Amino acid sequence: MLSHGLGCILIVWGYLLTLGLFCLSLCAFLTVCVSVGSRWWVRLWRSCSWKLITRTASESTISQTLEHVLLTAHHQNCLTVGVYESAKFLNEYPDGAVLCVLALDEEDEDDAALQIHFKLLQAFCYNNYLDILRVTGMRRLAQLLDETSNRNESRDLHCILVTNTSEQILQCEALQQVARFCEESRHRYECLPHLELQDR
Repeated sequence: MLSHGLGCILIVWGYLLTLGLFCLSLCAFLTVCVSVGSRWWVRLWRSCSWKLITRTASESTISQTLEHVLLTAHHQNCLTVGVYESAKFLNEYPDGAVLCVLALDEEDEDDAALQIHFKLLQAFCYNNYLDILRVTGMRRLAQLLDETSNRNESRDLHCILVTNTSEQILQCEALQQVARFCEESRHRYECLPHLELQDR
């Protein structure tokens, strides 16, 4: 009887010991997972933060590059300015442009007619593989294109086409950089990349 009782006690102790070892192993495993996981999240956070900073810097640089493209095209008479003028040009010369820039500031967001024109222009650009992007900073755009208050009537700068009417503009390195930016944006599923032009 006594031996039977001792046997039961030993069995119980065996189970408890096994359970204790299992709990210790589980705690050690969870500690390792938390440690590795926290380091992984830290690396992920740093990676995302670095990509965000890099992308912001890249967009700032590409904004200046776009300004250079517009200035170069303006001096070479390779710009078509205005929503109506741009739509007319694209209708007559579907392959005559290399870049479409849609410009819109916050105060124009509620202009329904302008938004409809933008949608139609976007659809044309997508169907004809024409690089397109949107910018904010109408005042800076006016400065670039020599728009001053001395003009009797300011031009419509909501849409600007860079046309391929000059061989020099086609060989412009800045234009090629903007084209690469548009392509990279499409790879990120950004159909209409956005840039901000800063006042000088």
